[in-house]
Amino acid sequence: MGWSYRKRVKLMPGVHLNISHKGVNTTIGKRGASVNFSSRGTRVNNKWVSLFKKLF
Repeated sequence: MGWSYRKRVKLMPGVHLNISHKGVNTTIGKRGASVNFSSRGTRVNNKWVSLFKKLF
């Protein structure tokens, strides 16, 4: 069985530093509307876009 480690540190309201065994990334925004910056690229999370994709 593999091991995992994940820690989320709040730097300021709306800004989090996420630490795992795969690397470090930063999340800016709140749940449902945020931007994630990591070594794998930048990802935008928006619940309205996800909801639209599920409906159509």
